[in-house]
Amino acid sequence: GLIFSDDYRRGWKAGFEAMGCEVRVFDISILRKIIGASRSPYRSTVQPGVAKALGSQIAQWKPDLVWCHHGRAASNEDFLLSLHRAGALTAVYLCDEPYEIGETAKYSPRYKVVFTMDPCTIDVDRMSRGDRGNVFYLPPGVDTHLFQRRSYADRSIPAFFLGNATLEPRLKWLKPVERLVDGADIRFFTQTTKRDPRWVKAEDHPKFYSDCQVGLNVHR
Repeated sequence: GLIFSDDYRRGWKAGFEAMGCEVRVFDISILRKIIGASRSPYRSTVQPGVAKALGSQIAQWKPDLVWCHHGRAASNEDFLLSLHRAGALTAVYLCDEPYEIGETAKYSPRYKVVFTMDPCTIDVDRMSRGDRGNVFYLPPGVDTHLFQRRSYADRSIPAFFLGNATLEPRLKWLKPVERLVDGADIRFFTQTTKRDPRWVKAEDHPKFYSDCQVGLNVHR
């Protein structure tokens, strides 16, 4: 249901399967939609019965681990409680740290285990938990079947960014790069979706990123 970056789903599935895990993907987008309607970044107003039913559907598989990417929608207390009562181990991967730590520290303690992609937020996450434990640094990985290492001498794009321009101050920060760096490729999309023919398809991302000398990332 995310507009711009759903391709991470394939990455997690491929990574766990490469470790020999059996993987099942479960859609909890109804929780995300309700969160948006509640005007709160970390509390859902969905009816408890709906959230509990979703958790129960997952729990019946008797999973060794319930892995939640980002974790805002899945942090619904009724949803997690139904999993924990069934004995399921829940984990969240905080993928947008450190700039969302003020928000994620409010809901990450609801999970049994927390993984953060930025080591500078480990202490904050630990302090937000009563036991101050089960918080770990986990750097992002890459699917080497899709992304191949290339020599920088063979890369033709000096600076590259792909993303949407609806969040401030991205546009004012990155547009000057396009003006100042000869050959820079700054791709912004406004008021568009993945169905727009201008949007770069997920399968084309490796080609662009492996051809750039500097990949610009607004998160860090």
